[in-house]
Amino acid sequence: MAFGAWLPEPSRSPSLDLRGVVGSLGVLPRCRQTPLGWTALLPVCADAILANPAALAELKTKRTTDYDDVVRDHLKMVAGRADLSFAFRRDCGKTIEARMQSAAIKN
Repeated sequence: MAFGAWLPEPSRSPSLDLRGVVGSLGVLPRCRQTPLGWTALLPVCADAILANPAALAELKTKRTTDYDDVVRDHLKMVAGRADLSFAFRRDCGKTIEARMQSAAIKN
């Protein structure tokens, strides 16, 4: 598929012709950042939170649905990236929850 092939033809819909501006606005590089890259960072996020004594103490007082708040408060960067989305923080919280349940079962 050629670049911009998914965009409508200018003759059919001139107001939607974005071929000239898509690359200059940086839209395509953002679209190409797959969730798979963020998924690979979930164990790193969970390790960082579980290694932080203050975060670990706060996890013990929170409901499991609020673990994303702990991630937001205690983790500012992962792998040099500060643009942590709500979905990433939520998924990191779920990873932390799974690890804590796993540790409880082992004990």
